[in-house]
Amino acid sequence: MTSKTKPNLIGTKITLKEAEEHLSEEERREVRKRYRALLKAIKKSGNNTDIRTVGKALRVAMKAHRHQRRKSGEPYIYHPLQVATIVAEIGLTDTTSIVAALLHDVVEDTDLTLEDISQMFGTTVAELVDGLTKVSKLSHSAVIMPHLETYRKILLALAKDVRVVIIKIADRLDNMRSLDALPEHKRVRIAMETRYLYAPLAHRLGLYSIKTELEDLALKHLNPKQYYEIEKWVKKNKEKWEKILNRFVRQLRIYLRKAGYNNFTIEKRIKAISSIYDKLVRKKDEGITLNEIYDVLAVRIVLDVPPETEDVACYDVLRVVHKHFPHIPDRVRDWISHPKANGYQSLHTTVIGPEGKHIEVQIRSVRMHEVAEKGIAAHWKYKQGVLSDKVLEEWFARVREILAHPEKDPHLFLEDMKLNLFDNEIHVFTPKGEIITLPKGATVLDFAFHIHTQLGYHCIGAKVNNKVVEPTHVLNDGDQVEVLTAQSQTPQPEWLTVVKTAIARRALRRYFRRAKKELINKGKEKVKKFFAENNIKFVPSNLKTLVKYLGFKDVKELYYAVGRGDLSLKMRDGWKVEDGKLIIEKPLTLEEQLRIQLHSSTIQEFEGKSFQKCCTPLPGDNIVIFQREDGALEIHHSSCEKAAELLAHYGAQIIKTKWEPDGKISFMIRIRVKGTDRKGVVYDLSRIISKELDMNMQGISIESDRGQFSGYIDVFVSNREQLDNLIKRLEKVPYLHSVEVAEGQLLWASEN
Repeated sequence: MTSKTKPNLIGTKITLKEAEEHLSEEERREVRKRYRALLKAIKKSGNNTDIRTVGKALRVAMKAHRHQRRKSGEPYIYHPLQVATIVAEIGLTDTTSIVAALLHDVVEDTDLTLEDISQMFGTTVAELVDGLTKVSKLSHSAVIMPHLETYRKILLALAKDVRVVIIKIADRLDNMRSLDALPEHKRVRIAMETRYLYAPLAHRLGLYSIKTELEDLALKHLNPKQYYEIEKWVKKNKEKWEKILNRFVRQLRIYLRKAGYNNFTIEKRIKAISSIYDKLVRKKDEGITLNEIYDVLAVRIVLDVPPETEDVACYDVLRVVHKHFPHIPDRVRDWISHPKANGYQSLHTTVIGPEGKHIEVQIRSVRMHEVAEKGIAAHWKYKQGVLSDKVLEEWFARVREILAHPEKDPHLFLEDMKLNLFDNEIHVFTPKGEIITLPKGATVLDFAFHIHTQLGYHCIGAKVNNKVVEPTHVLNDGDQVEVLTAQSQTPQPEWLTVVKTAIARRALRRYFRRAKKELINKGKEKVKKFFAENNIKFVPSNLKTLVKYLGFKDVKELYYAVGRGDLSLKMRDGWKVEDGKLIIEKPLTLEEQLRIQLHSSTIQEFEGKSFQKCCTPLPGDNIVIFQREDGALEIHHSSCEKAAELLAHYGAQIIKTKWEPDGKISFMIRIRVKGTDRKGVVYDLSRIISKELDMNMQGISIESDRGQFSGYIDVFVSNREQLDNLIKRLEKVPYLHSVEVAEGQLLWASEN
């Protein structure tokens, strides 16, 4: 649209008739219906919102977007209306926020400018729309790796005005709800971005219901088979579960009223599909099935009590619940005395309800509930835009710290940001009783580095609750930790894969950068010696030849591999020297590169540097390869969830390929078997593997209990086809009910 045809929206009164002239009668009715829903959400909040200005913003948006339609064919105005409604439902109902939500796409998608918006609605609205436009442009333009700059821009926007981020999350939620209209490749990319950026961000801002819906919608498009399987299972059991919940709630009401509580509400729910899926993933190694997941039911008790008595009331209600229902001690969580970083407060416990069903019970006050449901928007309401809560201030201080001291490598910046801001937290204690807050999953090493860098470098373990544990031991909420050190201890490369805090990662990276520099110099001298011994001139062209065919990124990586001992240089088949020139006629395959790494390292080093516990790639599989910060390769099966995350975060650095088998390497795989016990089952399994299939079986372990057996078989395989054939053959064994690879059980490798 040229400037001559630009709609005249400034300084003129746009009537509703003019704004909706491009819509059909049915679409006009739908716009009015959605607008009424927006007004209802605004009214419910009790905020003194300027409805006339909101109406004006809607008409401006309708006029500006009049030529646009969504991929579904619907008028585009449905989208900003829905975004504004979500923002209002969250509780962010000040006039500026609602107007910005209605106009959030006009600068990006129409000829309206920020100056136009500033003239019509003021500079604050224009600044919010500007922040939203910048984030959207980045998200749309970054094809290979959309997250990095989006993360950075969202952080910048968040540090400046949190309303930008809340509106952007609402925008993403509405887009996810209508994702079916897009082609598959776009759905997957957007779902991936939602899962790894917007859902954690919503969680961190305390928007739990939105976070859950985003995760559900992302799972639907990233893993539809699993999503619909869980959905079908939930629908099948829903009626039975609702009866259990209703019975439990009736009992709860009686007990609470007897205890003197009359002003409360009880909400009941079945846990989200994504939550059930995450449970399956966490329990994967245990072979847990859907029917073996018990904690899918939950209730929430919300007490209407004065703020000055809310803590005491919540603890008293917890006492009442535990008095009448057996509870699981290690499932009690106190987020009231130790609020989460986003201000979340609640008591959680899991009890045994009717029919022996596990039921999670959450206990909180009305104020706590509003903060839990509306997150940071509730703080905005309570503090009139001034976020003075200590936990929130600490979190925003960390945002500003990351922005002020970002890593030079943007990918590391992204990792640090996620580690600092998007993990759940635990509270642990020093020997003197000082409370240290760490992300969930943090290790003894994280604790040590939090106290002092040198303590981390020389950490050999710790006394956790007076029990000696390894440096990589994962800490639990409430642990008391005393770090143990030895001057002879130095950081190990695998530490980088287990630490959870940014401070520990930064300290380790500094150490390994210094160590890497020394190894590069050492490797360079070894390469010089190899060239001299074989009459190869030490010139760039020969180094380039060696780098290219050994598969390194550059000559420094070659020096590093040689200096560290990962690669022993020797003349190989297809290599020759003519007048000091190194000629390599036969390039190395991917597997040959892996074999070089295997043969020049110990088995343990090979495992640690390459294959991960999350999946079991084999020759014949499609794989992805990622080079970690410590220079080692990380190899995943292409269907692995970690592979999807790496592709989302490091797209340009990932190699996607098929691992062509050549039978030169065997991998020990652990097979899990279950069945009905009978005489001779171990003999039959051993005979099939060793004699019938002529495979090398390393070990077999079978346990029997009440007529059923389960156990593991460790066997060497050369490729995926051989493994598949083995499983198919074992499945034919009488009374054997299940045969599967124990996920993450690639034990070790050897040369055939």
